[in-house]
Amino acid sequence: MEENKIIRPVYDERDESIGLLAKGAAWNVVLGAAQAAAMVCAVQGNPAWRVCLGLVLLGIGANLVARFGEYREGRWLAAGLASGGAGIALLLWFVFLPGAAYPGGNWLALVVGVVLPFLLQKGAALVFVLAVLLFFWIKGKAGHMDEETWDAWFRGLPNGAYGGLFLGLYALPLALLSAVGYLLWAWLGLAAPALLAGLTFLFGLLGALRKLDAHKGELWEKLRNIC
Repeated sequence: MEENKIIRPVYDERDESIGLLAKGAAWNVVLGAAQAAAMVCAVQGNPAWRVCLGLVLLGIGANLVARFGEYREGRWLAAGLASGGAGIALLLWFVFLPGAAYPGGNWLALVVGVVLPFLLQKGAALVFVLAVLLFFWIKGKAGHMDEETWDAWFRGLPNGAYGGLFLGLYALPLALLSAVGYLLWAWLGLAAPALLAGLTFLFGLLGALRKLDAHKGELWEKLRNIC
C-alpha cells in the first residue's frame, strides 16, 4: 500500500481552486450574517447596527476594488471607494458615539485595547519564524536529510499536517503573548481583559491560517532553499 502512495506537489491548481471556492462560500456566509445582525440590532434599537452595516459596506468595497485590480475600469474603483468610505464612516460613527464610555474616560486605554492585539500577533509571528527555522534545523540534523529526502518529505506532507505543524509552532508564543496582553489590559482597567486576550489568540490563529493557506507554495519554496 505504501508503494502506491501518490506524491503530489504541496500546492497545485486544484488547491487554488478549492481555496477560491472556500473563500467565496465564507464571504457569502459572513455577508449574510452581518446583514441579519444589522437588522436585529436595528429592531432592538442597539447602535451596534452601525458596526454590522459598516462591515458589510467595507467588505463590498474591498471586493469592488479587487475587481478594479483585474478589470482596470474606473467604475469599479469609484464604487469600491464609495462603499468602503461609507463603511468606515459608520464604524467611526459607532466608536465616537456621543456619551461613549471608556475606563476613566481614558482614550489611551481604548487605543491600547485595539492596537495591542496586532502588536502581540506580530511578536508571536517573529517567534514563530525562529521556531520554524529551529524545527527544520533539528529535523535535518537528526534525520541526516539531504536534498532528495527533503524534497520527498515536502511533497508527501498532507495539507492537514502542514497546517497543524505551523499553527502549533505559532500557537504557543501567541498564547504566551496573549497572556501578557491580559495582564496589561487588566492593569489599565479595561472591562474584559480575559475576553480581549481570548480574541487576540483566536484572531491570531485565524489570520495565520489564512496567510499560510494563501502563501503555501511560496513558503515551501523558501524552506526548501533553506534546507
